Amino acid sequence: MTSSARRSTLHCQPLAKTRRMLALLLLAMLGCAHGRSVAMEQKKAVAMPSGERLRRSVLLVVSGGVAAALAKTAVAPLERIKLLRQVGAATGGLSLSGTLVKIVRDEGVRGLWRGNIANVCRAFPQKGMLLMSADLFCELVGPLCDAVPWLPNAATLGGALAGVASSLVSYPLDVVFTQQAGRLCAVGGAVGDACVATAGPIATMRFIVASGGFSALYVGAAFTLLSSLPYEGIKFGTFDWLKQQSIGATGRQRALLEMCAGAGAGAAAHTATYPLDTIRRNLQMTAGQISTGPKPPGGALGSAWVVARGLCAKGGIGSLYKGLPVTIIRTLPNTGLQFFFYQQFKRSLKLDTPLPPAKERAMRRQADACPSPFPEPISS
Repeated sequence: MTSSARRSTLHCQPLAKTRRMLALLLLAMLGCAHGRSVAMEQKKAVAMPSGERLRRSVLLVVSGGVAAALAKTAVAPLERIKLLRQVGAATGGLSLSGTLVKIVRDEGVRGLWRGNIANVCRAFPQKGMLLMSADLFCELVGPLCDAVPWLPNAATLGGALAGVASSLVSYPLDVVFTQQAGRLCAVGGAVGDACVATAGPIATMRFIVASGGFSALYVGAAFTLLSSLPYEGIKFGTFDWLKQQSIGATGRQRALLEMCAGAGAGAAAHTATYPLDTIRRNLQMTAGQISTGPKPPGGALGSAWVVARGLCAKGGIGSLYKGLPVTIIRTLPNTGLQFFFYQQFKRSLKLDTPLPPAKERAMRRQADACPSPFPEPISS
C-alpha cells in the first residue's frame, strides 16, 4: 500500500467511527421514542379530561395568587425597606430601624405599604402562574430529567422554566412597583416631583410611559428573564429537597415543615442570586432614561454590565449586596407563607397531587425503560 493510500485510510478512520457513533445514537433515540409512544398509548385511557385539566389549572393559579397576595401584604414594610436600601434611596448611613423611622416620619404609617397595591396586582398573576406552572413543568420534564444524567432534578428545571413564563405575564407591574416603592417621599411634595407623579399605580404607569415611552415599562425585562432561571430553579429545587425530608409528617407538623422548607428555599435562592436582583432593580429605576438614550452594546447583558460597573464604582462589590440582610428577614416569612398557603389551598381543594420522590420515579423508569437497540453481549 502506498503512503498516500495509508494517509487516506487514516483520515477515513475517525470519520467512520463518527458515523458508527451517530448510527448507534440514532438507533437509541428511535428505540426510546418507540418505548415512549407505547407508554403514552397506555396512559391515554387514564388521561385527565380537558375540562377537568382546565378547572385544575385555574384553581391552582387562583390558589397561588391568593397565597402570594396574603404573603406580600404581610411583609410589605420589609419589602419597602429592602428596596429603598437596594436602589440607594436610603442614604445617610441609615440602619434598618433608621430607614423604618424615616419612612413613618416622612410618609406616615401608610408609607410602609407604598406600592403594595401594584405589588399585589403583580404578584397575583405572576405567583399564581409561577406556582401552577412549576407543578406543570415539573411533571413534564420529570422523565427528561430522569433520562439525561447531567440535567438538574425536575423541581429545579421546572421551577426555572416557570420563573421565565411567569415573569412575562406581569413585568410592567414589577417596574411600576419598583418606581413607587424605590423612592422616599415626604408628604405634600412639590407639584411635578417624581414622588407626586408616582403616588398611585395608574399615575406611575402614566409617568413612566410619558418619560420614556411604552418600552420603558419593559426596561430590564430581558435581564430579568435571564436572572429568573437560577433564582426560581434554586428556590423550587431546594423546596423540593427540603419537603422530601418531611415525608411522613401529617397535620400541623407537616404544615410547619412546609413553611420552614419554603422559608429556607427562599433564603437560599436570594443569597445565591442577590447581585442579579440588585442590578435588575436598578435597571427598573432607570425606566425612561436608558429607553430614550443610546443603548449600550450587548443588549440586556450590556445594560446590566453598565449598571453593575456603576454600582461597583460607587460602593465597591458590597453595593451589589445592599439590602441582603433585610431581604433574608423578609424572605423567611414571605416565601414560607407563600408555600404554606399554596399547599393548604391545594389540599383543601383536593388538588394536592405531588410527584413521587426521585427514587420512586427512578425505579418506575427502570421498570418501564425503553427497549435497548443494542444487542446483549454474548457470554462465553
